[in-house]
Amino acid sequence: MGFFGISAVINTGVYMLKKSLIAASLVMVSFNAAAVMKVIYGKDNRVESRLYKDKEFRELAKSVAGRVSSYGLYDMGDYYEFPQRTLSTRMGVCSDQKFAQQYSVADCSGFLVGKDILVTAGHCIDSETDCSNYKWVFGFDDQTNVFKKSNVYSCKSIIDQSAKYNLLGYAKDFAVIKLDRAVEGRAPLKFRTKGKIRKSADILVIGHPSGLPLKTADDGRVKNTFGLTFKADLDTFGGNSGSPVFNVKTKEVEGILIQGKNDYVMSENEYCMEVDTASGKGEKVFKINKVKSLVKMKKEGKL
Repeated sequence: MGFFGISAVINTGVYMLKKSLIAASLVMVSFNAAAVMKVIYGKDNRVESRLYKDKEFRELAKSVAGRVSSYGLYDMGDYYEFPQRTLSTRMGVCSDQKFAQQYSVADCSGFLVGKDILVTAGHCIDSETDCSNYKWVFGFDDQTNVFKKSNVYSCKSIIDQSAKYNLLGYAKDFAVIKLDRAVEGRAPLKFRTKGKIRKSADILVIGHPSGLPLKTADDGRVKNTFGLTFKADLDTFGGNSGSPVFNVKTKEVEGILIQGKNDYVMSENEYCMEVDTASGKGEKVFKINKVKSLVKMKKEGKL
């Protein structure tokens, strides 16, 4: 075999290896409980929550947390440090994609409803093992790889949880957990306890898409309100699971983001991933007033 033949084999091998690595990363994402796929509808409306145009929603965003593996945090005394992996590095996203160079570490989102009570998706806290193996971080909203310990909380116990799955995906998907201590400097979010949101209502979501620093995505609409869930055209990704979905008008939480369409697709050169785009109903939101235990706690004055 001449030099050209060897070079061709090497180049082909490198090409196939890159494709294999990307495929492997996609498999890992697909099996991650937090990565129930979501997608972009039309314009990508994700912006930094701390810079969002509405002051009230900037304040509400402070009560949204990200789930981070305890094993990925390094104790540095007064703070924790995590590996500086960008979205591009962690998920094989093309370098020219939005937020590709920001750190990615969270794999679910959650939100405060009581001084030490947090709500998330049921598939994010599936067992007591999940409760003990992950921490909840408030204030991950900029490009830093350190968390103040005062902003990091542990799951003390699971109050209520369900992650029922059928042929259409997650149907009943929520978790209510008790944190190890009261959260300071962040107010519990208000949420709907009865009735239902109307079709075509304006909504927005706040969370950690693809594990990124806190993002707010607006310009969403309710597409239907059938049964326990409603569909919406929100721009969400794996990592948004457990995010609060707000009624723009009332600023109350209407539901918990639980599922959607595919996040990323292979680029034309097949060396990296690009954000997928779609139209239609897409993202599934579990109605928060269907969490009976939570509504009961609210009525009894426990929240």
